Amino acid sequence: MWNRFRSCSQSQWQTPFGDSWPLSAHRYFVFARVGNPDGKYMKRIVVLCLLALLSACGGSSEEVRDVIEKFDVPPDTEPLVAVIKLAVPLAHIATAATAEMFGEDLDFVEANITCTDFPCAAVADVILSDDSIFRPYTSASSAHVAALWPSQTQGVMVVLLYGGTLGSPNYQVQSVHSFPVSRRGSDLLIIFANIDIDIAGEADDPAALTANEIARELERLNTPIPTDYEVALGMEAWVVDVITQGSSNDLNDDRILISGGGQYVAVDGTAVDVYQLGLVGVEMDATCTQNPLDGLAVIQAVDTQKIIFGQAVLEFGRVCDGRAKVVVANGNYIGTIGDYIDLSF
Repeated sequence: MWNRFRSCSQSQWQTPFGDSWPLSAHRYFVFARVGNPDGKYMKRIVVLCLLALLSACGGSSEEVRDVIEKFDVPPDTEPLVAVIKLAVPLAHIATAATAEMFGEDLDFVEANITCTDFPCAAVADVILSDDSIFRPYTSASSAHVAALWPSQTQGVMVVLLYGGTLGSPNYQVQSVHSFPVSRRGSDLLIIFANIDIDIAGEADDPAALTANEIARELERLNTPIPTDYEVALGMEAWVVDVITQGSSNDLNDDRILISGGGQYVAVDGTAVDVYQLGLVGVEMDATCTQNPLDGLAVIQAVDTQKIIFGQAVLEFGRVCDGRAKVVVANGNYIGTIGDYIDLSF
């Protein structure tokens, strides 16, 4: 059937409207990706194109149904959920520990020192109680934070979890190594990458870093915040902006903006799954833990086991319903344009 589809798609074919014109598979995919941005009508156009093309090529109804199913695959959102469920509690932990290290008094944080002279090496323990803002994201009971502050505004942190992990069931993170943070008043900027993430629960003391290593870590604070999802897709860093609304001792009113990108690879025998994820202005706050309330996510997938090749752009809205809308897609995801998909937080 695919040989017939390929040969027919490169030749003249008769449309239901009586005109004939050449249509290649490449032109079809490009059209479906950049055409009418209204997802509902775009999806109808995609389905009609497939039906018309396959009917013209002599495809049976079973073959038509098979093709429709192949190009109506929902994007795999687990890498997206894993990053958010890592970044949000990590941001809260870092914000709480920083506030305590700089003189705030939080009931659930205990620091060994208040930083007034620099460089300052400090440690803090953050209690993650069942009724806290952390519980929707992690089952961990506490987090140990070690930080080195070369100055009052910039530092390097390590976070180690006890009694649980961050992330998702298939992407469990026990600690995050040597990531840079920047204080801007009560707000905090965090930069971390996949290379900083550890699933074994080991963590180095940032106070043991050399001057050159500290300088390299702090240089990462210059990572630009992407405003375009294609740019984010090519990044290997997550930029997390914590907006505390002027109250660093109250995490419940914090807004957390996540941007950047990363790659996730899984190898099982001869099968290889590669997911490239990009986020632009993905916003989370305490009012909704089921989905982001703003921003875009782009998922690019190559799955040789399920034979999936595609890219999808998801849009988040202000409704807290655990879903995201597919606004742009190609490859095996193309039939989901305009659909709302469950994120399974």
